[in-house]
Amino acid sequence: MNISIHFAIIYFWLNQLTVYPLTASHTIFSKVRLDNLYKYAGLNLYELPTFLDVHKVPFSEDHLKELSESPRDEFGVTHVNLFYNKEANVCFCLLDAPDVAAVENHHDKAGVKCEWITEVSMAKAAKKS
Repeated sequence: MNISIHFAIIYFWLNQLTVYPLTASHTIFSKVRLDNLYKYAGLNLYELPTFLDVHKVPFSEDHLKELSESPRDEFGVTHVNLFYNKEANVCFCLLDAPDVAAVENHHDKAGVKCEWITEVSMAKAAKKS
């Protein structure tokens, strides 16, 4: 999906939300989940690009399994799958995300530095639950 479509959706929704001024420099927007924005616009979240990244494994095996089942985050990122080798201390994340910046923000929030990130296509479609 083109990034300009994402901005158009967000712009549309921001114009539909109520803004409550706190101070001259701060405002509160009603919190709307990203997936609701897409549903309202009639778009499918499964159309997001897929990215593959690699980084060190900073989490336990159980935490990685939990992450692979986590819902879409505030950056619009969701895990398709995680591949890791505990002995080599390496993790490959296969993610659906709006863009590379969203993948970077997703990892930055967890304190993880990716060695590289690339957009990929899959020969076999991911199973949708």
